[in-house]
Amino acid sequence: RVTVQGGAKLGSPLLCSYGRKELNEFVRTYGFADEAAPREVPLQLELPRDDPYRALRQGLLLELGAYRTFTVRSVAPAMDPQVFGKLLTFAQVVVAEPEDLEEEDMEKLSEALRGKYLGAALEFLARAAGVARTAEKTAGAVADPDAPHGRLCRTFRALRGEVFVGVVAFAREPREGSEEGVVGEVARSLRALHASAAGAGSGGARQGG
Repeated sequence: RVTVQGGAKLGSPLLCSYGRKELNEFVRTYGFADEAAPREVPLQLELPRDDPYRALRQGLLLELGAYRTFTVRSVAPAMDPQVFGKLLTFAQVVVAEPEDLEEEDMEKLSEALRGKYLGAALEFLARAAGVARTAEKTAGAVADPDAPHGRLCRTFRALRGEVFVGVVAFAREPREGSEEGVVGEVARSLRALHASAAGAGSGGARQGG
């Protein structure tokens, strides 16, 4: 039995809202992918296993609180500002030369890495997000395109992949871009976080006037 506030005409459709849910929940619970639903994807950054300084980098990341799994959302803010800072720190530690990791003062180390390795760190992020995007495409491609569950899987993977494309767009063009849709939303949000972090890192010089 359905009770409709205000009544309803005989033969008229009764609409029921699914509520505000994320893409994963729509697919898991209702069996369809809503492209307007928010999406959250894991962005896994890894230390190269053949790096002879892997233990050094891992130890620094643990001390800096940056050795973790990151997630990116399709709606602003794409990440928590503090977590975004940890994301950049992870990438900078990965690409830094070993001799630049010998600073024992963690605050000074972070400042030095930002100044010297930001460009290389962003390229590392772009590659990592590109790998994640390829993995989504591969997972979707193995699904049977003629079966309903196969079409759902391909759509689901494609929608998730747009978030990774947004990360790539930000990392390749950290200041501005003309992307649209979810890709643009993610890229713009990450650019805003990046600009805020850069302003905080400069000691508020931009606000001093």
